Parts: sequence; C-alpha cells; structure tokens
Amino acid sequence: MDGSVDVGPVNSRRLAAPGRVDWSRSVRRDANRYFVVTADSHANEPLDVYQQGGIDPAYVPRLPHMERDDEGREWLVIEGWKPQLVKGRRKDSDYFENWEKEDLASVGQSWSELMEPDDLDRMRASTGVNCDRPGLERMHADMDRDGVDAAVVFPGRGLLAFATFDAAFAHAMTRACNTWTWSVYREHLDRFKPMAMIQTSDLDLAVAEIERCAALGFPGFNIPAIPWVKESARYNDPRYDRLWAALEATGRPVCIHVATGKDPRGASGNGGAILNFVIGAGSQVVEPMATLLVAGVFERHPRLKVGTIEGGIGWIPWLLESMDDIFYKHHMWVRPKLKAPPSEYWRSNCFATFQEDHAGLAMMRRLSLLANCVWGSDYPHMEGSWPHSSEALERQLGELTEAEREQVLGLNACRIFGFNPERNLFGSRQAP
Repeated sequence: MDGSVDVGPVNSRRLAAPGRVDWSRSVRRDANRYFVVTADSHANEPLDVYQQGGIDPAYVPRLPHMERDDEGREWLVIEGWKPQLVKGRRKDSDYFENWEKEDLASVGQSWSELMEPDDLDRMRASTGVNCDRPGLERMHADMDRDGVDAAVVFPGRGLLAFATFDAAFAHAMTRACNTWTWSVYREHLDRFKPMAMIQTSDLDLAVAEIERCAALGFPGFNIPAIPWVKESARYNDPRYDRLWAALEATGRPVCIHVATGKDPRGASGNGGAILNFVIGAGSQVVEPMATLLVAGVFERHPRLKVGTIEGGIGWIPWLLESMDDIFYKHHMWVRPKLKAPPSEYWRSNCFATFQEDHAGLAMMRRLSLLANCVWGSDYPHMEGSWPHSSEALERQLGELTEAEREQVLGLNACRIFGFNPERNLFGSRQAP
C-alpha cells in the first residue's frame, strides 16, 4: 500500500514521511537497505489454537469464547476479565455498530462505521478474515510488504491465557499455545523468533515449562506483567528467585508484553479508547521493570536479560532518574543495598521496544541508551505501524547517526534475540 491507495483521511497521516534524505541506506523495499527487525509482532492463531495445542478437553468450556445475550449482542468472555462487547450496541451508547459488510460480518470484533480502509486492512490481517494467504504465508507476505526482514513473535489470542487466577488453567493454556506456536515456527527461526508463554502463578509448573520450551529450542520467553495470584504479589518476592534462576539458565531473553497485568479495557466513557491503551495496557510494564531493578534481581542473576514490549521508551529516562535519585536520598531505608544504582542494571540487563516515540528516542540518545532500544511494528494491531512502517521509521530516525540507525533497526535485536544480519531475508524466502 502506498500514497496512491485510499487509506482514509485520518490514516493519511501514516503516509507522511520525509524520505531517506541523506541516509546511506533505506528502510523501504530497495536493494540497498538496512537490516530491519520488528521486535514486536503477533501471530494470527486459529480460533481453536488451544485445542490444536493439545489442551485437556476438560478446560475447553472455560476457554475464551463468544456469548450472545437475549438482545442479540455478542460478548467476548475471558476468565478473569470483564465481558467485552464486540457486536451490537451498548444500552448507554450508540458508538459500536454491527458491521454488516458481507466479507466481514463474521468477525468477532468491535466494528465502527468510523473505520477507514486502512483500519479494515489491519483487521483482516489480525483476524484472518478474507486473507488471500493463510497463516504463516500471510505473515511472510505482510512483512515483505512492510519492508521488514525478521520478527520477534508474540501470541495474539494466546495472550488471553494470562487473565485467569487459576494457575493450573493458565498453565494448560500457555503450554497448549506454546505447542501450537512451536509447530508453526520451528522451521522458520531464521526469520521468526517466537516467544514462549510462561505463567508465573505456580512456580513448579512455570519452571517445568521453561525447561520444556528451552529444550525445544524457543528463542525466548514472555511472562505476564504481574503474577496472577489472588493475594497481592510482585516480582520482588523472594519466592520468584526460582523463576529468575530458571530463566537465566537458558541464556535467552525474557519479555514482558503490555496488556498482561490486568484487564486492559477497564475504562469506558469519554476518552476510554485512549485510556485503555496508554494507562490500562501500556503503563503496565513500568511496575515490573522498576520492581526487578530495585529488588536486586539482576545483581543476583547477572546474566538475566529482561525487556518490555510495546510500552514505548519515553518513560525510561524518567524512571531511571527517579529511582537513582531515591536510591541515594533514601539510602537509610533502601533494601537491598545494591552495588550500583538501579539505572546501571537497566543499562546492562534490560531493553525496551518502541513503535513511534520521537521524544523517547531523543532522550534515549541523549543518555546513550540507544543500545538498549529495539523497534517494533506491533503487526498487525491498530496501534502499530503496519503496513506503513517505512514511513514511521523515516519520521523518527532522521536525527540518528548511521551507526545508531543500524542499532535500533536491527542490530540490537540481532544481539538480543539471535537473528543473523548477514541473511538476506527480505523478499527472498520460500513460501512454507
């Protein structure tokens, strides 16, 4: 898709870009291009992903599913979350409409007549409706279209497995999701690095799944932003040292993706669409990162690498400065007594992804933290940059040097996740 295609008046801003100007290489579909990795991309799992992954049939009635009420409205029911209206009208609002277009009538999503062609394109990619190529083949084609060489892959529907307080159920779902994921991506690890889902409510089950997935060959792991237990718990609890030790032993990165800390759709009414992401989902990664940094986790587990996904980077300079400031000013109360201020552990052990974060990039560059930043398209979600990632990157990276641009576009992701920048993956793969 390019500027000649009608994307709609609101989405036309996605096409605004200065071009490569004086860059030595390009982020577009050119021969002389950067090695571009998205460190935040999502699989489009089938509706029965858990069943295909071999989940115990006794759990099937409790899996995320659709329910229709007496008024014909359809709700997405997820154990641990509030039911979410996806078709029909709320009694107190006329915003959500049942989208009656023939080719999209079966999609279980909140449709609005305000959606533009570009929005519908992302919906098709994320739901699989009317896709001209199925599954992984579609993902290959969409990455080629977006000018992306390789991707770190997180679940889509599979992230719902973290919502329940029942640890055994969460484990059954994450294990099934991992089994399905490995069956799809295991032969394509040069281009895709799937992250294994690990619930953290039951540590015996968690450690067993870490060891199973590491033995299979998963390139990394994804844990929820908070332990999903009924009693209040944070990752600074000493019991979680077992978790960090098991993850550290694999030598592979650990990710904390947004929208895994609580119901990310908790706000309603005026401003809810923005609050739900910025406050309800995106900010969830701040707490676990701060917790790990001040609790001495990286001092006890120096080879552990942890990154926040889809939360942006603009908050990181504030967090590091604030923690260091209190580390010294409250020195009489701070426990444990770390050998270095919290910011030093972020520099040595942590990373974060950004989508479009101009202010964050400027500050991270000023503080010499770009080596810890990796770009992510969030394919194919609405808040992501697909299929206009080239324009989004050109808008943001013009102030960087060539070496810095190389870092955040791909080399940092190669170092963290194990991609090979020498491979010419863009547009040259064989369809699976």
